[in-house]
Amino acid sequence: MSLAVPRVHHPPSFPLHLRLARAAATLAGVLPFGLFVGLFLLLPVAKMVAGALTLAHGGVGLDNFRRALAPQYLSAFRTSILLSLETALLGVLLGTAVAYAVVHGAVRRHQGLVVTFCTVTSNFAGVPLAFAFITTLGAVGWVTVLVQRLFHVNLYTDLGFAIYSYYGLVLVYAYFQLPLMVLLAVPAMHGLRSEWREAARILGASPWQYWRDVGLPVLAPSLAGAAALLFANAFGAYATAYSLSSGAINLITLRIGTLINGDVTFDAGLANALGVGMTAVVGAAILVYQAANRTARRWMR
Repeated sequence: MSLAVPRVHHPPSFPLHLRLARAAATLAGVLPFGLFVGLFLLLPVAKMVAGALTLAHGGVGLDNFRRALAPQYLSAFRTSILLSLETALLGVLLGTAVAYAVVHGAVRRHQGLVVTFCTVTSNFAGVPLAFAFITTLGAVGWVTVLVQRLFHVNLYTDLGFAIYSYYGLVLVYAYFQLPLMVLLAVPAMHGLRSEWREAARILGASPWQYWRDVGLPVLAPSLAGAAALLFANAFGAYATAYSLSSGAINLITLRIGTLINGDVTFDAGLANALGVGMTAVVGAAILVYQAANRTARRWMR
């Protein structure tokens, strides 16, 4: 009696030249991205770190980092972080509400139009955005003049508002943070299945219980990741803040700009050290986004 030996099927082996051609095609597809990351991310960061370690007399040391810990620069970091947190939170609250209305609410019929509008406005920043707000809510902006003529109230002298102040900057930043949050929250809103809401209603759950036990736990990772991106987006903004305040607000990006562009205050080593600090803060925000994004993908499976 003989036992049948199962036949083992080996996967077909491709010739060497075909495997080399496939590897070359894969490398050709990845090479442009690798060049982009190397030239515009890794190389600038490496040069910035090297510049921060280079002293004024040509030696190498940590003196630039010591000077970067001066009170005025720590205050600039604090103001930038606070501004980024406030505008990110404002964008998350308002953008999530708009995204829900677009996907599940009364505006869902116009979802394409809203998303297109948000795509355009989220990229409207810098000098044009600052000029638009100055002509609208500046000291002689048309809204300021209109409110004074209709209600005999001056926004600047009577209410203490100023578009050139810190809270004016919060308002301007919210202009591009809100549409960006809508774009980030719309895919997450699509992950909220209508069957979950119907099942909760059948089981007797109130709308508050549904959002507390189902909706918010599902959306929380996506919203946390979006908040991290909004924080990084606001933290690195320069042109809008400079055009609006002319450097009067103590932001770290404006301080770095002063150190690079100033004739008297030029200090490349200190600017590089502050830039390394900014990179560390933005890098921490990106790590938060990646962790939240991984959790969100597990929820959506």
